[in-house]
Amino acid sequence: MKIKVSAPGKLMLFGEHAVVYGIPCIAFAVNQRLYCQIKERNDNKIILNFPDLGIRKCRFNEKIKDKKISFVSSAIINILKRAKEKRGFDLTTKSEINSGFGTSSASVVATIASLDRFFSLNLKKEDIFDIGYKTVLDVQGVGSGYDIATSTYGGMIKYIKGKKPKQIEYPKNLCLIIGHTRIKGDTKKIVEEVREKRKRYYFFNNAFELIRICVKEAEKSLRTRNLKRLGVIMNFSHGILNSMGVSHFKLEELIFASRDAGALGAKLSGAGGGDCMIALVTDKSKDKVKSTIKEHGGIPFEVRIDGGVRTEDFHY
Repeated sequence: MKIKVSAPGKLMLFGEHAVVYGIPCIAFAVNQRLYCQIKERNDNKIILNFPDLGIRKCRFNEKIKDKKISFVSSAIINILKRAKEKRGFDLTTKSEINSGFGTSSASVVATIASLDRFFSLNLKKEDIFDIGYKTVLDVQGVGSGYDIATSTYGGMIKYIKGKKPKQIEYPKNLCLIIGHTRIKGDTKKIVEEVREKRKRYYFFNNAFELIRICVKEAEKSLRTRNLKRLGVIMNFSHGILNSMGVSHFKLEELIFASRDAGALGAKLSGAGGGDCMIALVTDKSKDKVKSTIKEHGGIPFEVRIDGGVRTEDFHY
């Protein structure tokens, strides 16, 4: 038996940090994917191959401590608990997802979906999400689950922590440029810092309520194809996040440079502290924004919205 599954990376458009506390967010799947291949073995061994990480022929066991493969290992453990039979397999992943675009969540979703087919578990997307979200919590203890939901369902979604996402209408001419800072943000650390500030300073709750309003108004702007208004909301939303202390000097540099280059709006995307910013552009301004991001030391990407987890043709 040979199986190949892919899951997309993700980016958040609105709702950073507030989503952890039950406030909606808007996120979308990007056209960069992680592929997971399963090939049945003649014995009961489970062998893991992660060529992108320089890991090959690693014998799986539940006590593996390597942080680089902890998400996939935990996903396997959670699936094996549901499997009714013991079978060996080779699992190989290959990623085309850039740093900061959700490689970990895509690896979890692709692993679960491929093993679902291997063990004939007949999981629904809701089940894949539930197992995936549990896997993330098993590994890092915190998380809203939006990244797992986005990678599972695909498209552009409105997501509330732990609930089934809603697909959002968006303009077909929506053009987004991502600028990577070349700096790796520490998501867990930043989320914990925001949690502590929220406990200490009551006005952080007011900031979260403003983010809730931004999400609501952004959804309306997407539905009505009002991109100029959407850009204003992006700028306002970034101001809130910056005031919470989750931005970074390189993010600020790329964001303001993108606005000066003609972006309708620009903001950080994700937990902050580095990683990515996102700019809303037009056909007229996109090339200048991309070149400006590069001139300021970032890595520009033009991304499209993609579908969720899916089965692929197997080429071993």
